[in-house]
Amino acid sequence: MNVNIPYADIVGPLQGPENTFGDRNHFLNQNALAGHVEEQAMSDYAFKAQHLTHTILSYSANPSVDTNAFALVGSLDKARENGFATIGAFRASRTQKKELKRKWKNKGTLMSLMEKTPALVHGPLGTGNTRQDS
Repeated sequence: MNVNIPYADIVGPLQGPENTFGDRNHFLNQNALAGHVEEQAMSDYAFKAQHLTHTILSYSANPSVDTNAFALVGSLDKARENGFATIGAFRASRTQKKELKRKWKNKGTLMSLMEKTPALVHGPLGTGNTRQDS
């Protein structure tokens, strides 16, 4: 099938549906459909630290190379409250460690726990099950 398309049709304006509600210049600063993508170089440790910080504390450092971008992503109030620290910088204080140690100190040993609750050792079908069926 031979078709001879006129030159005016080849170089003419594009035709098709047009989004009359959207901004025509919306996609000029995007290099991907969902937004602007920048290539970054960071270690796996740094990425995991920032990801955990953002997941748990609701803020993280902005990895953008744009100098006009804000340095933080997420909750600025929580970042100020925690002194802009990442999750790796948090350590339990001495009083918190002592409190935790005090809570677990009088729980007993594994042998004393097994003597108190034999059902944990033998399971529901094993010997030593002291449960009575009614």
